[in-house]
Amino acid sequence: MALPPLPARLVLAGLTGLLLLGGIAGAATVDDDSDETAPREALAPNDTTPPAPDAPVEAGLAVDEAPAGIPAAPETATTATTGTPPPAVATGPTTTTAAARPARAGAPGALVAPKPGAYAYEATSTSSGGPNTERTTTTVEAAGTEGATTIQAITLPLDFGGQRATLRNTVAWSASGAVVRRSLITIAAMGQQQLDCVWQPAFAQYEGGLAVGKAWSFDTRCTAQIQGLEVTLQQKATRRVTGTAQVAGPAGTVATWTIADDTTVIVTTGPLGSVTVRSVGTQQLAPSLGLPVRSETRVESSTSGSAPQSGTVTTKLVTLA
Repeated sequence: MALPPLPARLVLAGLTGLLLLGGIAGAATVDDDSDETAPREALAPNDTTPPAPDAPVEAGLAVDEAPAGIPAAPETATTATTGTPPPAVATGPTTTTAAARPARAGAPGALVAPKPGAYAYEATSTSSGGPNTERTTTTVEAAGTEGATTIQAITLPLDFGGQRATLRNTVAWSASGAVVRRSLITIAAMGQQQLDCVWQPAFAQYEGGLAVGKAWSFDTRCTAQIQGLEVTLQQKATRRVTGTAQVAGPAGTVATWTIADDTTVIVTTGPLGSVTVRSVGTQQLAPSLGLPVRSETRVESSTSGSAPQSGTVTTKLVTLA
């Protein structure tokens, strides 16, 4: 492969991971080498009918997270990592609440920032090359505080057609929610080159005050440089809390929010054209852990001049820090 197209493909890898897994946990695998040209079925939101109250959820799939007020985890209150935290960026998400209901007895509680440490996820991806299952590690590090806000760096591995990269998100946790300020993608195949994306505005991965029926959306972008190319990333999403569920996992049975997510990312790399990625899925967020415990997402990507590619990714949390 000639070198010029490589940045666009590997930037897509980082963005795919960001979209599919919310920049919090798991690993992304997308096959871009398929020669399949048959028309693909259009993506449609998954069935988000809430389960019966307090019914156990089998080892299945899930939605995109959202919780109630978010106190900082005690472990991160006075700890700082090496380096200067990035400057604060205005959040700016658009929030709408559609028939939100107060939390009932047994519903998920307040969201906390995850405890620093390493968390193992099992990720299964399916594309034209068939299913692939691997175990990945997500690392949570303390990165200082800003008043009542806890700052963390959350790093997860990415895989794109066999190319390895990492995604490191800077996340601010407060009563307003979990806000992603910055995404740093490091690409091993390009000599550890980095694409540093400071989101304008920062976006709420999870909002505070979650309740069934609450919805929010955001439209954010950044511009970065890699190998002399200017790359513009735009991310647009709508998310909605559709219910609650009890999910069995490594921490025992935990109460989760069920959140539906429909996200589109457009990556533009000047003369190389653009890549569009849309993901539609669900996730079960355990607010007591600050982490999703299960997810299921379908993703479709299209590149200028190429046939669309699609696949699914499911994840589950298997070990705690």
